[in-house]
Amino acid sequence: MFGAQDSQPLTVVGGGSEWLMMEYPSLALLVFDSVSSNHFKRSLPRTAKFLVENDFITMNMYNELTDNSNDNILTILRGGEESSENQTFLWEAMKGEDVHWIWISERQCMTYLSEEVGNFTSILSNISLDVEHDLRPFYEISRETTEGHCTKDGRVASYEYLENWKKALLNSKKYCHFSMHYMKTLTRDDPDHLSLLDGELRSSLEALKANGLFEDTVFALVSGTGNSPGVNDRLFTARVEERSPFFSIKLPEKFLKKHYTMRSNIATNANRLTNTIDVGLTLMDIATINSIYPSEYTFKRDKGISLLRNYHRYHWSCDDAGIPPRLCLCMDEKVLQSKEYPRDFHAY
Repeated sequence: MFGAQDSQPLTVVGGGSEWLMMEYPSLALLVFDSVSSNHFKRSLPRTAKFLVENDFITMNMYNELTDNSNDNILTILRGGEESSENQTFLWEAMKGEDVHWIWISERQCMTYLSEEVGNFTSILSNISLDVEHDLRPFYEISRETTEGHCTKDGRVASYEYLENWKKALLNSKKYCHFSMHYMKTLTRDDPDHLSLLDGELRSSLEALKANGLFEDTVFALVSGTGNSPGVNDRLFTARVEERSPFFSIKLPEKFLKKHYTMRSNIATNANRLTNTIDVGLTLMDIATINSIYPSEYTFKRDKGISLLRNYHRYHWSCDDAGIPPRLCLCMDEKVLQSKEYPRDFHAY
């Protein structure tokens, strides 16, 4: 089981594992396929309430860069890099393979990657990964023992997969860890199936909190794209849901007390236009966090920033963020030309 190998609890000269995990938290990602921000809140009301009650920060203007969920998630997992050349994944950065500071390079972070496999392309394809737990083979076998979205004994398969992710985190809470569970099968065919997860997801998060995981682990819930458009989805609201994925993040309170400016930065960004690169840079910032020697990922890029270190200006536009016009959530302001209205009226 994840976290139950020969690794020892983290220790450093001049401090203990508790100090190290507060300074450099672990990272847990729960990834959804084709789920918009509004759809998440609408379909998972109990979970959404839990996020608010436990100080998760949700991006209200998160705009996808492409309409391909896998491409967006890969950009996030590469820390905001859109190109696959010289890529470094988040879990590789957390292992500190390219870092010379002893307190990062000796983190000995373990990695749990769980991606549901179905009749669609795997996000990680056939890439050979140097990780402790890669569950792609498990899901290949699992496909043979499920019928639709259910196991042969009548259980919802996604419940079992979510339970595996929760148990992996509970077994690794004394160690530095990176985990990702990519839930794809449930919402791939019908986004309305998402509502089936509400009770199970909230219960899982409650169990993780009760066991102290919120104290030294950053939790991020993210989707690759908004809702997949239907044939007849021509309404304005449908277009908005197509373009606005979900991203919500929980930062440990002790970590925020140490890095107090990060709270105000990300809170400001919650109501500013953000994109896929911003999310990737933010998570890479956490994976390589160092308050004395900030890594290259903490600085601004042409099309994105770490939402913890900086905040977008008020008039940040889709053009500034590199978001194609067909996917842009923003609308241009135009002056009404009709003589029936005063000149100071505007339409949006």
